Amino acid sequence: MRATSRRTLLGGLALAPALLQWAAAAETEVVVVGAGVAGLAAALELARRRVGFTVLEARGRIGGRARTESTSLGVPFDHGCSWLQAAQRNPFVGLRRERGLRLVREAAKRLWLDGRFAGAGEEASLRAALGRLERAIAEAGRAGRDVALASIFPARDRYERIALAITGPFEAGVEPERLSALKVWSRPGGLEYLVEGGLGAALATWGSAVPVELAATVRRIRRDVGRRAAPARGRGDRARTLHGGPKGARLGPAGGTARRTADPRPATRLSLSGSRP
Repeated sequence: MRATSRRTLLGGLALAPALLQWAAAAETEVVVVGAGVAGLAAALELARRRVGFTVLEARGRIGGRARTESTSLGVPFDHGCSWLQAAQRNPFVGLRRERGLRLVREAAKRLWLDGRFAGAGEEASLRAALGRLERAIAEAGRAGRDVALASIFPARDRYERIALAITGPFEAGVEPERLSALKVWSRPGGLEYLVEGGLGAALATWGSAVPVELAATVRRIRRDVGRRAAPARGRGDRARTLHGGPKGARLGPAGGTARRTADPRPATRLSLSGSRP
């Protein structure tokens, strides 16, 4: 199979909308679970290769962890991911510029402490705490230790607690007790950009041409071997059965009526059940 570059994969919305509609309406060979960036990019690549697909998304929107809203603060605010990292090699940076979206460099940070901007000594204390945290992360990363950030850096003062908050909830959206030090150490470096108007809004526009079944929660994927797939058991007529065979996957009708594959050889069967519109 010919390799596909990240830029080709993410830039696939240059595909004619008719091709996307055709691939979504064709017999389903691949079911994509989730309409985040990875799921949308997968659907674009499947359409490019003329492979029928169905995209199922549990939420009532696309974008996954990327979500922009403007009500809370009166300006666009990203509740999930907001940065385009490793700008020198991130394919989204070029795609955003091609579509006329303004990218904004990160501004200098100021520490707000006790109702005021921190003084020079307090800023220095935070930089020192961040340095200690970075060294602890590097030590764990070089050793290949996939452990929680909090376990290798128990905060001893307020500056170390702030350093953990910056690296965990603020930058990664994950508490230090659940954030892998190895993943932090492995993440790409380089320039970072914000997207004017919000990254979530930009990604929602980027993926809007992909046909997606929203509010379609996949509650179970069952794998077994045999010539017949049992009906998926769900709530009423919302259940669906996914048949996996030599030619790919087929999504059964509401009610989960099983079908025999044309090929008599045993094949893996997947059954999905859950809420589908």
